Amino acid sequence: MIVRTGPKAEAGLRKLGFTIPVRPKTGEVKYDGEIVGWIDNFTGLRIEDKNLKVCQIVADNAKQLQVGLWNIPKGIVKKEAENS
Repeated sequence: MIVRTGPKAEAGLRKLGFTIPVRPKTGEVKYDGEIVGWIDNFTGLRIEDKNLKVCQIVADNAKQLQVGLWNIPKGIVKKEAENS
């Protein structure tokens, strides 16, 4: 799954327990001590599809984090926008 992020979203992901290199650095992305993906300055944040639990955590928080999601793995349910 590809996650379109920015500095604020990356800070929010860190609060959720992700370890993400601080821009402009690139490298491994970890969750709960396990490597779950990679961040670079071209694609952005990539989470390996096999990490369904982690993909679901990001999908559950996508609206709050204001991130875009692409190539969402089968079985991941993205929360719909809530009515205000």
